[in-house]
Amino acid sequence: MDEAIEVLKLGTGMPAFNNDKVIIPSFIEKGVKKEDAYCYSAIGCVETAVPGKWGYRCTGMSYLNFPRILLMVMNNGIDLASEREVPDILCSCLTQDCLGRGKTIKEGGAVYDFISGLQVGIANMADSLSAIKKLVYEEKKISRDELMNALATDFAGPEGERIRQMLIIPWTSTVRLQCSRAFPSFPPTRSQAACS
Repeated sequence: MDEAIEVLKLGTGMPAFNNDKVIIPSFIEKGVKKEDAYCYSAIGCVETAVPGKWGYRCTGMSYLNFPRILLMVMNNGIDLASEREVPDILCSCLTQDCLGRGKTIKEGGAVYDFISGLQVGIANMADSLSAIKKLVYEEKKISRDELMNALATDFAGPEGERIRQMLIIPWTSTVRLQCSRAFPSFPPTRSQAACS
């Protein structure tokens, strides 16, 4: 616990603290059986659930992928990688009561099925926007057309790799610098890594 608090004080991490006195009564209030509420587990980032009985619609039925939206904006609103809804058969077979109800987990077959939204990739989108702003508009090291071509070809070839490296290296260096300030032993030096 003390180490988790130290991480919070540094501002470099986000440990999750789960409180039985809050979570268990909240589950029971939502209709979860008492014996199931006491068997909850932490899942995902900060969510809690009852293993084997919880539908994951509570963590993503309304799924909003921010980097994908950014790509759509960059492509005049066109989603170049549209996905089909595919039923999750394996997960449904392992979750009570999907088989009994004859419904997949996405259709509400789980014993406990709550629906909420899930937003993913906020940090990735922020990093992407920052890299685009810096490299395309401020420093003009990459043209908009070069970036779009690199994205469309998945950074193929030497030119694509050059652009990929420009996009990732400044951000990787920034993260390493922040981590090394917060945790003096991170990242290990090459000699330390070679000895481990």
